[in-house]
Amino acid sequence: IGRHRRKDGSAMLVEIISHTLDFGGRPAELVLAHDVTERERIAGALRESEARLRQLFERAADAVFVLSMDLRYLEANAAGLGLLGYSREELAGMRLVDVLPASEHARLAAAAPAMREGRPHLGEWLHLRKDGSTFPAEVSAAPLSDERCMAIVRDLTARREAERALLDERERFQGTFEQAAVGIAMVKPDGTWLEVNRRLCEIVGYAAEELKAMRFQDITHPDDLERDLGLVQRVIAGE
Repeated sequence: IGRHRRKDGSAMLVEIISHTLDFGGRPAELVLAHDVTERERIAGALRESEARLRQLFERAADAVFVLSMDLRYLEANAAGLGLLGYSREELAGMRLVDVLPASEHARLAAAAPAMREGRPHLGEWLHLRKDGSTFPAEVSAAPLSDERCMAIVRDLTARREAERALLDERERFQGTFEQAAVGIAMVKPDGTWLEVNRRLCEIVGYAAEELKAMRFQDITHPDDLERDLGLVQRVIAGE
């Protein structure tokens, strides 16, 4: 392929094919020229598009894997390799089952037919790193147009730790709330009781279920109601 110039001065790409022919002992060169400018423009645009997609694939923050329909790893981005702890060469050809702990194998066997048929999948799976440690992950997989599938894997370890910490905090609060030596309640702005502890029930003489069907105004002495409502408004205002 070479660059040629038209009469008007514009450039074009030409593919040259030459053949040597023998015309009765007189050799001659047959030259075929084909304008491939548009073909090369399209091919160049395709290469640029593929390069951009490859860049997105490699730089993605989430782990991205490409698998065959028999669930063997074909490609992985840097985040995916880091997540599982394998090199690109080690992961190539490994099976999905190889990065799942034994506790997930029966589940994979049940889900594999749908995955092989190219059906989209979204679910949480426990994964196994090269070093033997496990981590929970959200997996979103979808078929590609070339008999392969792409899976995006997001490590849920930090989220699970945050959920456990929140649960522990709630349990500590609930323990303090219930065992406090003083009456404690959570109340809506309109005075409806949301939560009441054991000590408050003992003080006012109502069961928790009874209080939750009432408002704090119902147990406030009429002489103090206006003042208490004023205090509530000040609290709502941020004081």
